[in-house]
Formats: sequence, C-alpha cells, structure tokens
Amino acid sequence: MPAAKTLDAQSGKVEDLEIWDSWPVQDAQTGHIVNWNGYQLVIAMMGLPHENDQHIYLLYNKYGDNNFGNWKNAGSIFGYGLSPLVQQWSGSATVNKDGSIQLYYTHVDTSDQSNNQKLATATLNLLFDDQDVRIRSVTNNQVLTPQGGDGYFYQSYAQWTQGDRGFDNIAMRDPHIVEEADGTRYLVFEASTGQQNYQGEEQIYNWNNYGGDASYMVKRLFNLLENEGMYKKAAHSNAAIGIVRLGGSEKRPYVAQYYTPLV
Repeated sequence: MPAAKTLDAQSGKVEDLEIWDSWPVQDAQTGHIVNWNGYQLVIAMMGLPHENDQHIYLLYNKYGDNNFGNWKNAGSIFGYGLSPLVQQWSGSATVNKDGSIQLYYTHVDTSDQSNNQKLATATLNLLFDDQDVRIRSVTNNQVLTPQGGDGYFYQSYAQWTQGDRGFDNIAMRDPHIVEEADGTRYLVFEASTGQQNYQGEEQIYNWNNYGGDASYMVKRLFNLLENEGMYKKAAHSNAAIGIVRLGGSEKRPYVAQYYTPLV
C-alpha cells in the first residue's frame, strides 16, 4: 500500500511501515462507513517491522474509490517523536455533531515490561479540501479506565500484577463505539473477568465454561486434569467481551456504568 510509506511516529523518518489493526470511521448507530465531506476515513495501527513501534495513523481516500493505490496518509495522529513505552492500539471512531471525529483507542503503557492497557478517547479536528485531509489538532485526549478494569466486573491492572503473570494474560483494549437512537453511547471491548466471575481452579469444574454434550465435557475435564500446563492455563482463563455505558458529552465522555461481560 503506497500510503504505508510515510513518516514514522517514533523515528520521524520516512519508512516502509506495516499496517495491521485498522478500522473505518463509522456511524455509531448504523455501523455504516461515514462519507465525511466526500472522503472515507480509516484509522490504522502502523509501525516498523520487527520493532516495538505501535502507533495509530489516519488514512483517507475519496468516498467510493476502490483503487487501493489511491489511499493517502494524513500522518501519525498523536504526532512524532513518540516513545515505544507508550503505545496506541486499536479501537473505533465515529463523527460528532460538529463534524469532528471521536476516536476511541487503547492506551498502552509498557514501561514495566508488560502491557498496561486502558480504554481512551480523543477528538480529531480535521481540515480538508478537494485533494487532501489534514489533522489540524487532537484535543480532549483522555484515559477512560485509569485502573484498567474496575476490579469487580473486569480485572484491574493491580489485580493482574498480584497474580501469576506467567499464565495470566491481561486485557482491556479494542473499544468499539455503539450508539442508541437516543444518543446513549456504549463501548464494547476485550477484557478479563473481575471478581464477579473471577479466574481460579474452581472455574475448571464449572460446566458452564464448557461446550458440547456431557461426554465431551467430561473428556475435556480429564484432559485438563492430566496435563499440568493446560490445567494452570485453564485456571487463569478469564477472557471476556465487556461493555460500559458512557456519560458526559460526545467530546468529553466518561465511564458512567460498568456491566457484566457480554461473553
């Protein structure tokens, strides 16, 4: 993709970057891709191959243009000279009433050799003409879940640090914005379960965690009992798809309510 050759957020040099997680700016009620002043907008994680370089960029093309080579790059959303210790991972984005873009993303602190993940948001103020889209400014950049999970519905970073970091895998990332007809906004995201339904050996004996018929469940249980490594992994299994309700304004939201995980 020609648009992947651009200024790197960390080095500030023109590099051939890789692109992985990417998402279009969507209507948060319908899911339809937005026609933003004649453009389609995509936000993507990009970085140097084989480097600890993970930040997000704004890509754009004329709306309805299916030519892969016509996409352009408006650059790193959070600027240049960025540190590998603080990264931006995937999320979602929608359009505010005033035409600005509300970005939801994953703020990741790797300073303690782990991935301390937090849901975050920022407002993208863009300029455009008949040829290009440009980032004018990024405002209202804020972390929505400073502790990671809340601890009850979703595992917090502090809870994770007190456990077995070799087998446990923390998650509080990939927020996807959903809006109801009355304007109420929610975030759906990847998470780890908290104290409400926490990980532990007792979960191995909970049939609700298995699929299939009785014969299948018994076989799976004994497979775990006979394999120490898999038993430990199963005891730490806590993956969840979570949901929170947002309060506040479009540009300055906050987490108003946590809910039991959807999955």
